[in-house]
Parts: sequence; C-alpha cells; structure tokens
Amino acid sequence: MRDKRTELGRDLTKYKGVVVGLQLSLAKTTVKEFKADISAALEINRARIKWIEWQMGFRVAIFLCVCLVGCDPHTEPPTPPMGTSAGVETTKTLAANISAFCPGKCCCQHWANMTTANNHKIKYGDRLVAAPRNYPFGTWMTIEGYGRVQVKDRGGAISGSKLDVLFYEKSQDPTKTDIEWSHQLAKNWGRKFTEVIVELPE
Repeated sequence: MRDKRTELGRDLTKYKGVVVGLQLSLAKTTVKEFKADISAALEINRARIKWIEWQMGFRVAIFLCVCLVGCDPHTEPPTPPMGTSAGVETTKTLAANISAFCPGKCCCQHWANMTTANNHKIKYGDRLVAAPRNYPFGTWMTIEGYGRVQVKDRGGAISGSKLDVLFYEKSQDPTKTDIEWSHQLAKNWGRKFTEVIVELPE
C-alpha cells in the first residue's frame, strides 16, 4: 500500500511538472504576441505622427508665404508683362510710314461724316489710327509722339506699313474753324517714319 502511494505521488509530481511547463510555454507565447502587437501599434503611431508633422509643416509653409512674403496661394498667377503671354510674344514692332488727317473734307473728301470705318463717332480730342485691314479694329498701337491708340479707321491709301493718325481739336485761333485748326495740326505732323509697337490680339 505504501509503495502504491509513493508511486502515485511520483506520477502526480510528474504531471504537475508537465502542466507547469505547458503554462510557462503558453505564457511565453502570450508575451511574444503581446510584444508583437505593441511593436505594430508603435509603428502605426509613428506613421501617424509623421503624417501629422508633414501636415503641420505644410501649413506653416503656407502661413509664412502669405504673411511674410505677401503672396496668396489661392490667387491667380501674376499677369505677364506686356509683350509676353505664357512665353508667347504678344507684341511686334512695325517700321511705319505715318501721316496725319483731320475729319474734314479737305482730308476725308466725301467720307467726311465724323464717323470712322468702324462706326466710331469722332469727338474733340479723339486719338485713333487708320491702319491696313490686316490690323483688326481695336488693335492697340503705341506711336511715338502721338500715344497708345486703337485702330478705328481705314483708308484707300493706307496699306503695307502706312498709317494715318487723327487730329481733331477745338480751335485755339479765333480766325480758324475747328476743322481748319485740326487740319493745321495734321499738316504740322507731316509724315514721320518711326517704329510702332503693335499689340497682337490673343
């Protein structure tokens, strides 16, 4: 009887050791999985932190651009200076032969009705140019000594590089009418050979 008890005790001890071993093995597995979960969570958090830092840096850059530099990222890009448009030339230089005229019959003959070829009603102080048909009405031209004006008229003798500028002013001479005074201004202009800047339509 005593031998059987001793043998049973040994078996219990052996089984107890197996159970403890299994518990330890399970504990180790659980710890490894826990560590793996912690590592994965840390990696996710690091990625989130990097994303937040990037967003913060981007917003700071925009703030500095707006407040310190003075530019607004939501506004349209600045308009290119006259002469260029996104790398494309918008002006050309014309070596022109420029005469002058008044709106009277002495210059316009039977077309002297105070109305230009594009139906513009001529008024005192008007500045405009008659140009060949290859320059559409409304084309801007800068003429030295006359100004920046639009093409608003045609002329039978206006072709090639020839242009004709208008003079129509109130008379400063009591002995001359407005047409006579303006005709004298046109004669004073005479004929000039100069370069003209033509703004090409886009």
